[in-house]
Amino acid sequence: MSGPVALNVKFVLKPTASRADFLDALRVDRDQTLATEPGSLLFVIGQDENHLHTIHLHEQYKSKSDLEYHNTTPHFKDFIEYISANDVCAEDILIHEYHCQHSPVKHKPREAYCLNVESCIKPEFRQEFLQLMKLHQQKSQHEPKCLLFDWGESPETPNSFYMHEEYDGMDGYKAHEASAHFEKFMVFNQQEPYSKPQVVSFYKTIVRLILSNQSKDFLLL
Repeated sequence: MSGPVALNVKFVLKPTASRADFLDALRVDRDQTLATEPGSLLFVIGQDENHLHTIHLHEQYKSKSDLEYHNTTPHFKDFIEYISANDVCAEDILIHEYHCQHSPVKHKPREAYCLNVESCIKPEFRQEFLQLMKLHQQKSQHEPKCLLFDWGESPETPNSFYMHEEYDGMDGYKAHEASAHFEKFMVFNQQEPYSKPQVVSFYKTIVRLILSNQSKDFLLL
């Protein structure tokens, strides 16, 4: 089954950049994407749990052609122009594209505690990892406070897998950590199955912004 195309993206902003202006430009891109692109399924913006100037995205599109269309839209071009004109990024933008296996489902922005995960698997552990991930996804999706659990493989780099998870608050994630299927993954990890260390980013969604005219501070709602 061919499922959606997904992106996990990370921005690291310069300390001198206006986070409020950056997030407002990104919000416009998100809102226009979800409102005007039939192939857009999901567009999550989130504030990194530990680093004030790190912003995460997760996007899903019905197909590769829908993602390519998104990259031609005026709102996306406006956002890229904003980044370039204002020189806001301290590092190169990190973009991971992957192909999921689930059926396409449209989601509205919502409050959630999220993870973006990178797992690069040694070839000899591939089949075990795939079987474990399918079971892990099925079990996680039945957790009362798991809102979303999607994953897929890079089309360019075999054995590079990416995940996006959403929970109803940190307590929802803690319940996930306490589950039997999570423990099975911890046992799998003891075999040192990764070709490089896993990268796990925790963040809270930014649903909309209220900007102060004077301070340009923002509230996350």
